[in-house]
Amino acid sequence: QGFHYIMARAVPTGFAVPTSGIVEYDLLAATKPTWVDGSGAPGTLTASLAIDFGKTIPKIAMEGRVAMPTGGTGGGAYAFDFATTGGLADIARSQTDLLVYPSGQIGFVVQGRDGLSGCSTTDCTVGFNGSFAGSADKFGVTYSVVNGPDSAKWIVGAAAFKANGNSVVTPPPPATSAMLTSANTYTFADG
Repeated sequence: QGFHYIMARAVPTGFAVPTSGIVEYDLLAATKPTWVDGSGAPGTLTASLAIDFGKTIPKIAMEGRVAMPTGGTGGGAYAFDFATTGGLADIARSQTDLLVYPSGQIGFVVQGRDGLSGCSTTDCTVGFNGSFAGSADKFGVTYSVVNGPDSAKWIVGAAAFKANGNSVVTPPPPATSAMLTSANTYTFADG
């Protein structure tokens, strides 16, 4: 079992995400994901993503894997792969919305699969909740892997992402209204 959290620099007053362009992000750091029920050893997260800020609601393109060395069927290894439609190669096909709030908080859900009979792409997901960290080029999230409609064996973790420099972005115009300047996001899991 584990306790996963992020701490992020507050976004400045008037924060807004870019209004155009695609930003590519690489995994900067991550906690070792853990089974909520403590049934196996901590694992690893690998992931990359891009955000298309040129849409009315920004779209996410993402590919990743949560790999657990134990806790799977018969106590063996377990892998959960996740990706948006089109993956990183074709962000235009993504149907995954990036929900962005005035405080810089974000949320999104990506479909996944583990190759077991109880998990299909319609009932297995990774839910991400977090916040931009001071600007739109960094953010941190906590995540929960839901591996089946009736499964109590969720996997949880936290991760930070940073723009990799392969992006072209138009900054948003300055905001003219008051906004919340800081907020805390907490995700707790109790197995």
